[in-house]
Amino acid sequence: MKFLSPVVRISLGLVCLTLSMILAGNLLTKPFANRDEDIYQQRRILLENLAVQYSALAQRGQTETLQAAIKALVKRNSGQILSAALRLSDGTVLAASADHGKYWVKPPGDQSTLAHPQVPIYNGKHRWGTLEVSFVEAQETWLERFWQHPVVQFLAFIGVVGFLLYLLFMRKTLEFLDPSAVIPERVKAAFDALSEGILLLDNQERTVLANEAFTEKVGHPDKRSMTGVRPSQLRWHAAGLPDDFPWIVTQRDNEPQQDVPMELTTASGEQIKFMVNTSPIADDKGHVRGVLASFDDVTALDAANTHLLALVQELEVSKHEIASKNEELVQLATRDPLTSCLNRRSFFEAVEALFLAARRSGGALSCIMADIDHFKSFNDRYGHSVGDQVIQVVATTLRAGMRNDDLLCRYGGEEFCLVLPDVSIEEATEIAERLRECVESSAASSLRTTQSLKITASFGVSALTFGAVDPAGLIDQADAALYASKQSGRNRVTRWDQMQEAPTIQQIA
Repeated sequence: MKFLSPVVRISLGLVCLTLSMILAGNLLTKPFANRDEDIYQQRRILLENLAVQYSALAQRGQTETLQAAIKALVKRNSGQILSAALRLSDGTVLAASADHGKYWVKPPGDQSTLAHPQVPIYNGKHRWGTLEVSFVEAQETWLERFWQHPVVQFLAFIGVVGFLLYLLFMRKTLEFLDPSAVIPERVKAAFDALSEGILLLDNQERTVLANEAFTEKVGHPDKRSMTGVRPSQLRWHAAGLPDDFPWIVTQRDNEPQQDVPMELTTASGEQIKFMVNTSPIADDKGHVRGVLASFDDVTALDAANTHLLALVQELEVSKHEIASKNEELVQLATRDPLTSCLNRRSFFEAVEALFLAARRSGGALSCIMADIDHFKSFNDRYGHSVGDQVIQVVATTLRAGMRNDDLLCRYGGEEFCLVLPDVSIEEATEIAERLRECVESSAASSLRTTQSLKITASFGVSALTFGAVDPAGLIDQADAALYASKQSGRNRVTRWDQMQEAPTIQQIA
């Protein structure tokens, strides 16, 4: 039907409706039937049946039964039958209802009328009698008889039903008439030149005008195929729909809608993403008469953004991996692999900065040297694996008693160096004593392979106030104090200034 013009389609629709109404009206009202003839034939059939029954009673001599049957007939049909009688061929009334002579009007000869039908009864070839019945003549006014006429009823049916059907048909037809015919060609050409899809909607959400860009994107064969179509009936994705369609919101609230994301599936199954903008079309009084909706296809842009987002995520993952690898490299470059303490190179770089800062500000800076007592005996007696565990648990114990800003270095095989910024010699000595007690009391319990060992450590403490001119001199002072702790019995803390014979800085160097 798409190849037919709108005029031809409307004409065919009207013809079909008209024929359907004529057939239905003829079936229901029978306009060409003779109403009186139908009534007469119905009465004659009834009387013929009664004549058979009554003649049988009469011939058997059951006159009383016949009389009762005729009276019962009149009584049961008192609204239609006035009287009835069975008359023999010689004119004798064999049985009759009351007042039959009053109501009966004999038609000429053997004819019957609508109100006074008579049915002859034969015995073989000879006429035996006649059944006579007087019916109530219809008292109808001309208006009642007019409305009861089949032709009048047929025409009334056609008029009422035709009006309703044509009303519905025309309302539906007007939705799909091409209203764009009244729009100037230059306006339509301007719309078609736009790359965005454009819809012009009336106040019932029906499409008045669609440009080529929109019909091509949604898969309609031509612009006219969108006429009368409500855009909300297209295959929009439920998951991507706003609370209400933007053009409906604009129609209802008289407010434009901007950059509303929506997604549509075309007839070919293609997914298209739009950014929808709508504006109200108002009359002189400000009443909304329609909506202008634009559909910007952002499918390619969205795909590009999705691809770019995937690349960014990949770069982010790569960035984290690189950062992790860098951390590992920094760990390998600056940390001792066995204890995770600073190695000597990174330790001296950090101490140099702290030393210079303390010298400039006049702040405190202390150094503690620690050495595991009798460490060689652990290796000789239990093996190097246990020796490594002893070094690890002592490093863990020392680290647990330090601040975040303090430096801890594995200075030698079993020797550790701690540098404490902003800590005086008295505070450093207390810290060293506390660390010594922790090593003695808890380090051995952390061993994985054996807990029967006794682990202790000796400590030496020095501070910037004792005149060291560089970080190496400060460390050497603490190392000399550590040596003094070893010489005086181990498992103790010795300050540089409390050594019995403290060597000078030049002697240490």
